[in-house]
Amino acid sequence: MPAAPGPLTAVDRNVWTVEMDQTIHGAHMPTRMTVIRLTSGRLLLYSPVALNDALRAELAALGEVGAIVCPNVWHHLYAKAAVEAFPTARLYGPAELAPKRRDLHFDGYLTNVPPLMWGEDVLPGRVQGNALHETALFHPESKTLLVADLFVNVRAPRGLLAGLYLRFGGIKDAPGPHRFVRWSFRDKDEARGGIRRILKWDFTRIVPCHGEIVAEDAKAAFTRAYAWLEL
Repeated sequence: MPAAPGPLTAVDRNVWTVEMDQTIHGAHMPTRMTVIRLTSGRLLLYSPVALNDALRAELAALGEVGAIVCPNVWHHLYAKAAVEAFPTARLYGPAELAPKRRDLHFDGYLTNVPPLMWGEDVLPGRVQGNALHETALFHPESKTLLVADLFVNVRAPRGLLAGLYLRFGGIKDAPGPHRFVRWSFRDKDEARGGIRRILKWDFTRIVPCHGEIVAEDAKAAFTRAYAWLEL
């Protein structure tokens, strides 16, 4: 039984987050869903978390959910529940996730071109050449970058296992991708192109799925996290 999600928290005028406790292989690793309200008034959910009546009511008060985004091949656990809760919403994810989740119908696969319903409100940046197949999103209005496992920023781990997981991953003292993720970067030239695309955006805030929000020197922090790619 998943933990109950927390309340919606405003980050900017049309950006909210919801945090939820979870355990990965025995290690406590909090996760976060980000909600963006598009110009149309519809909501985009990035990396959905578990839903309960309170969260559904909070979302309904903001607008109709129009898009549900699984950002990579790992962040999909609560996608089916989200689709069932919001049957008129369109589901997006990496094409590589479809064989893994044959129980889900994807209305579109994530590329570097935003779906028509997003307009220019949210811009996707797909990073290939690795096992994640992750797509980061940029919200120009709030200058916010959304990422899942490309950038983990857990600064105060809960429990010994969580601390060991971060230390082994090389991200206990500085945010970035876990060592497992770095090891999966087989085509560094292709991956480098995706990271450079992200760094062209004028973001001043990073909202990761795991860990604290970066509100100062965000682009510098992201650049340092990928210095090993020789950008």
